[in-house]
Amino acid sequence: MKSTLNPDFYVWYCKCRKACGTPIGVMNMKTNEVKWVKSLPMMLRRPLRIEMMFGKAPPVARSSGATTALGVWL
Repeated sequence: MKSTLNPDFYVWYCKCRKACGTPIGVMNMKTNEVKWVKSLPMMLRRPLRIEMMFGKAPPVARSSGATTALGVWL
């Protein structure tokens, strides 16, 4: 099911941050804040919808080499 609305969060993997231990980027679309984490426990406690978006990664994700991002709607 395709959504016409923007997701609440974008999530992507950045292999260049693997050595730091926080390779997962999470961008909050309401605040435009990016957090780097090692897992996503804060999102797993509520119902959500996830859609894989090829070619629709936000610019900060594309600059780290990501072409695909997960769109997350709460």
